[in-house]
Amino acid sequence: MRETIGRFLIGGVALVGAALLVDAGPASAQAIDIEKVEQGVVRVRADFSQGYSMGTGFVINAQGYIATNWHVISIDGNFSDRISIYPSNSAEQIPVQRIWASSALDLAILRVGSNFGRPAVPLATVLPDKGQEVFALGFPGVAANWGSPHVATVTRGVLSRAIIGSWGRGGRFRLVQHSAQINKGNSGGPLFDQCGRVIGVNTQGPFITVIRNGQPVTIPTGTGVFVASQITALIGELRSQNIPFIEVSSSCEGAGGLGPAALEQLEETRRKLSSTQAEIERTRLEALQADERLDALIRQLFIWGPILGLLIIAAIVLALRKPRERVVQVVRGYSEQISRRLSKPAERPSRSGGPPRSGLCFAGFDTNGSPVRLTVEGGRLATNAGIVVGRHPDLTDIVVGDGGVSRRHIRLRRHDHRMWLEDLNTTNGTKLNRRPLAPFKPVEIRAGDQIGLGRMELSVSRL
Repeated sequence: MRETIGRFLIGGVALVGAALLVDAGPASAQAIDIEKVEQGVVRVRADFSQGYSMGTGFVINAQGYIATNWHVISIDGNFSDRISIYPSNSAEQIPVQRIWASSALDLAILRVGSNFGRPAVPLATVLPDKGQEVFALGFPGVAANWGSPHVATVTRGVLSRAIIGSWGRGGRFRLVQHSAQINKGNSGGPLFDQCGRVIGVNTQGPFITVIRNGQPVTIPTGTGVFVASQITALIGELRSQNIPFIEVSSSCEGAGGLGPAALEQLEETRRKLSSTQAEIERTRLEALQADERLDALIRQLFIWGPILGLLIIAAIVLALRKPRERVVQVVRGYSEQISRRLSKPAERPSRSGGPPRSGLCFAGFDTNGSPVRLTVEGGRLATNAGIVVGRHPDLTDIVVGDGGVSRRHIRLRRHDHRMWLEDLNTTNGTKLNRRPLAPFKPVEIRAGDQIGLGRMELSVSRL
């Protein structure tokens, strides 16, 4: 049975996985979703004692961290007195605080004090191939003069090459040369690949320093030549400060040429497959539990089956050889022996003797799950002392061997043709129909009531 279930589940996973992957559709190159990535781009304003500067930034994570250029928030090494941002397509001015800045890398990290709510953009550690399309988003000042200053501008170009250089303030790191037009105000803005991942931080500067024959050489930028710090320079600092971010380590082509929409569909397919696998795992566990219950039932049949078979055979043999009354007596005797073995009654033999008269029966289970059945004859209940039930054999009339029962727990007595129960000031208490009883105050009980002795609960019925 287990092997059949296992084969069924494995086949189900394979079929579901294949169906979901087919639904994902063939891989095809798609253009960047500008409207989507623009949600993670902001305009940065830095106020100084003698004016202000404007630049661009982008959201790093859901905790409100934002990246931009060092020179956007600093003039001649003096940081801004007040820094604020404007989300793309919004005139709302939000104050931010400076977390970190590096003049050598010309990078800075800011943080929004309140819940920002704008999505983070992913950071790609692998550059596209030379000649692949790239996109610059930002807020160039010359475009702001024509109105709508908080609406981001997008320009498109190609990745020209990757070089080693610096911004002339010490340190050497990887730079990205590209042809996507940027102007003053684009500083600190993201450079996207065609899959919508940030590959660089656009930096406004008149010169760059490159390594030529092992020596640093400063050259001016020219028309169609724009430079960004590769995003790995920022990632190194984010890791050193334990600031979370979304990292993508595969190239855009490495994703099978999928654009943002196709990638999102593929991710949704993976989530569906994961959910289906979890459901199948739950089904498998339920099947194993059912199998274990079946094994337990089979073991019980092996134990009690032969006994029942012997009883049937004995009944048949006796029916052929003895009168009907004798057959009934033998079968009844065997049944009573099996019943006593299963129930394991906790009541000790009656002291009064004599034939049983009308009384009470208490039935249930102890805290170990073993059945408990207490019978109290009516004649014993009629005495003034009544019947004491508890754990100590020398202090009680009926012994209940459960750890939650006190040595002398309750007294049972019949008076005025009614049955009464009294708690004897026990440690774990007595309950009638789940209501606690006060010590030494008898209450009437009837058939159908539930009596709680410590952690045990017994049903009351008449003999």
